[in-house]
Amino acid sequence: MKNVKNIWRLSEGGRKAYLLSLIAVLLSTLFGYVIPMIQQFVIDNVIGGKPIQNFKLLLEPFANAFDGNVPLWVCAVTVIILAIFQGIFSFLKGRFSAKSGENIAKNLRNTLFWNLLRVPYKYYGKANTGDIIQRCTSDIETVRLFIQTQSIELARVAAMIVAFLFIMTSYGSKISLAATCLLPIIIIYSGMYFFKMKRLHKAVAESEAEMSTVLQENLTGTRVVKAFARQNFEMEKFEEKNGGLRDISFKQLEEVSKYWAISASFCMTQIGIVMIYGIYSTVKGNLEIGEFTAIMTYETALVWTIRGLGRIIGEMGRAMVSFSRIDELLGEDPENVNSEGFKTEIKGEIEFKNVSFSYDNQINVLHDISFKVPAGKTIALVGPTGSGKSSLINLLPRLYDCTSGEILIDGKPIEDYNLNHLRQNIGLVLQEPFLFSETIADNIRSGSDKEISDEKLHTVAKTASVHDVITSFTDGYDTFVGERGVTLSGGQKQRVAIARALAKEHSILIFDDSLSAVDSETDFKIRTNLKEVCGDVTTIIISHRMSTVADADLIYIIEDGKISAKGTHNELLEQGELYARLWVIQQEMNEV
Repeated sequence: MKNVKNIWRLSEGGRKAYLLSLIAVLLSTLFGYVIPMIQQFVIDNVIGGKPIQNFKLLLEPFANAFDGNVPLWVCAVTVIILAIFQGIFSFLKGRFSAKSGENIAKNLRNTLFWNLLRVPYKYYGKANTGDIIQRCTSDIETVRLFIQTQSIELARVAAMIVAFLFIMTSYGSKISLAATCLLPIIIIYSGMYFFKMKRLHKAVAESEAEMSTVLQENLTGTRVVKAFARQNFEMEKFEEKNGGLRDISFKQLEEVSKYWAISASFCMTQIGIVMIYGIYSTVKGNLEIGEFTAIMTYETALVWTIRGLGRIIGEMGRAMVSFSRIDELLGEDPENVNSEGFKTEIKGEIEFKNVSFSYDNQINVLHDISFKVPAGKTIALVGPTGSGKSSLINLLPRLYDCTSGEILIDGKPIEDYNLNHLRQNIGLVLQEPFLFSETIADNIRSGSDKEISDEKLHTVAKTASVHDVITSFTDGYDTFVGERGVTLSGGQKQRVAIARALAKEHSILIFDDSLSAVDSETDFKIRTNLKEVCGDVTTIIISHRMSTVADADLIYIIEDGKISAKGTHNELLEQGELYARLWVIQQEMNEV
């Protein structure tokens, strides 16, 4: 029921078209059911000369219009006209249902994408990208097809059953019983088939999602696969998932084949019962030949339509599974942006008070961290890999929330700020920056919430020491960087990412080992440029290159999620611990 409500909510803009498609399918069914009445009238009344026994409300005015002597050509033209109207309404049914289905699919895609943009960052730590893509594409397509096709067909089947039962009553109770005796069994069997197929559809969707995840990971990490010659290993992994999908799909097809075979037997038996009883009644004089012909036409059309109901409800089972998978994404709570929170100017004073953090709420990766950064100052975080440096800076823009303790900006808890305002004032440059499949200019401009001029674009590129590199390309700033920036080197991507961060004026800048892929000379040049343009910006630098952090106002040593030492470059050298050892090692390596 929840799924239906969601679909109804997302159908805004297409409800009128859907209603019109339902009306069209009802009219198409109605015109289709009138044709056998005319055929019966021709055989029994026009040719046979018998008085009208059935459908008097419809046929008597038709006969009276010709004083009871209707020409055969008029009947033929009437059937043609009815068939034309049936075709017209069938076309309108398809047109309106397509409009409604496409509208709902569009709304679903927009809603899902918007929700994915708003879910907490930690959600993606447990989600598979391939599975998410599957839900946003294949599952939405399944929903679209059901709404556009199968749901309309369900309405047609329902209309046919109601009309059939009404029509059969005009022929008498015995023939009506003979015409419907096996229909309940066919419908019950179709219901059993529905529940079985629903379980199989879920298994197929999950198996396909697993295969899509393997495919997505390999396409994204193709350089790693080739660099380590893992093609055979990855092929085996893909074959395993592909084989699992094949097996469950084959089982699904087995159930479909079984249903068609058994339902065909029921349907043929039902038609045979009506045929035998109808022939017997006709021979006995209880039925006219035209009546028998009409009954057989109605029975055949209904029985095979109900048999097709299995296919429809099978697709309905697939759609319900897709509804549920889409609902899971829609059910993910978005981040609380605190729309009523502070949107005041941020100067950049940062304070961590007894902050601890855990990804799983069990094992802390940060323990009781406390420090303060005055506005406009530069601090550096240094420590071994895995010591918690990146986890620490991820707490500042609230990509994660600390488990305990408090983080303040300008004396206010970061939770009290409007989340979007907070993040717009924090520029973050990562060690492995992500670039969109756009031009270099578009990637740099994406860092600002408003259009920036070419002059500003060139200025930030020069600050990041990447302007000369860009202009050396044939297309300059219009160079297309490829998916994830694959056409650029690691150092070029990092510098473009720095330029992107500088495209907007931030109160706080964070560089998470974002100069690791550039040489020492370029590193020094960039840091010098940043000092000139970011003199009043609070800056946090994470780096394993000691020369990068040496000029910081204060350096914090992070070990095992704790601050083990702090001080200026000279003070930490005098202490002769981890910092001093790292400095000596790197100096010796530079000399070599």
